[in-house]
Amino acid sequence: MSNEKRKYQYRLTLMLIGVSLLFQTYQVLGQDQTNPMFEKGTWHTGFTMNLNNTNSENIENLLFTVGKFDNTGFGLNFSGGYFFADDISAGIKYSYLSKEMDAIYEWNEENAHYQSAKSNHRMIFFLRNYYPISPNGRFSFFNETDLGLGLGSNVTRHTKSEKDITKSYSEEFSLAVGVKPGMAVVLTKGFAFEVSVGLLGLTYTSKNVTTDEIKEGRRDKFNFDFDISLLALDFGLAYYF
Repeated sequence: MSNEKRKYQYRLTLMLIGVSLLFQTYQVLGQDQTNPMFEKGTWHTGFTMNLNNTNSENIENLLFTVGKFDNTGFGLNFSGGYFFADDISAGIKYSYLSKEMDAIYEWNEENAHYQSAKSNHRMIFFLRNYYPISPNGRFSFFNETDLGLGLGSNVTRHTKSEKDITKSYSEEFSLAVGVKPGMAVVLTKGFAFEVSVGLLGLTYTSKNVTTDEIKEGRRDKFNFDFDISLLALDFGLAYYF
């Protein structure tokens, strides 16, 4: 991807996030307060999770044939927030992510084995705006804008032969901004079921890498993500009080 294309994507992400924040600010100042779904002064707490499991065999590509590929992971999110205006809340989340990958592929007419295990802890500050879509307030859409700080680690083992084994360990710090739309369904008084998906985000990552006990140094990168994956939906329950 060219530098010009990357710059365009970063600007697009920041513009969309900025529009989201401006729209939410407009809602704070000018929304109709006659029939809010969640009133000013309400607190809320919640828990969401997501699961991801990909399995495939005999994948052909330009470089080699992948005989087996397994990719599993899960994410847990705990959140708490306060409605400082009707239908608009701000709060904080703690997020834990775990991923494991196991792949076997052909290399120089032999089978090579690649394994990795990754974990990440994040603190996320969010602003969320609800938009009721039913007269009784049972159903509503919401839009969430996030700012997250993360710390994580990644361990890999790459075996090409009995004598060619590479082990790598990395620690990383990340800073991310993103937009996450979703839907809330009030099940009973005080409880709601929520589903959301990350729509777009911009992430800066700084990583320190050690390979075969030799420190390689630091790697910095920006990543733009604009994708909707039905396998990465967050499902959870929220309690309002």
